[in-house]
Amino acid sequence: MAETKVKAIVKEPGKEAEIKEVIIKLESLQKIVKGMIEIIPFPDIEGLDIILNEEGKLINLDPNILIPEYNDLAVGPIIVLGFDEDKGDHRSLSEEEIKKVKEYIKKNDAREFKGKIEDFLGVDFHIL
Repeated sequence: MAETKVKAIVKEPGKEAEIKEVIIKLESLQKIVKGMIEIIPFPDIEGLDIILNEEGKLINLDPNILIPEYNDLAVGPIIVLGFDEDKGDHRSLSEEEIKKVKEYIKKNDAREFKGKIEDFLGVDFHIL
């Protein structure tokens, strides 16, 4: 069976978001997020998911983006993918989705909130 590659946004802590081709396979996704995956809905944009490290906060991965809609912070590398409900599988992001996701990430990049994350979450984080 052929591997499915999709266009996604991958964001490492402390770096700019990048458009990358990602293989939709558990092992490939785990390699990118550096561990077990957790999937959460992307805030305010229906049909998109954020894939991140399920244990990222427990193992002290670096802060990546704030997610104020969930009163939370994504740590470690993240992947943003589209989700096709009819097929029940992830899909490539459209150009419009890429634009919206990049705007959201830029606005909520943890680097922009140095010294304020502790107040936001009530915990102490080290920022790159």
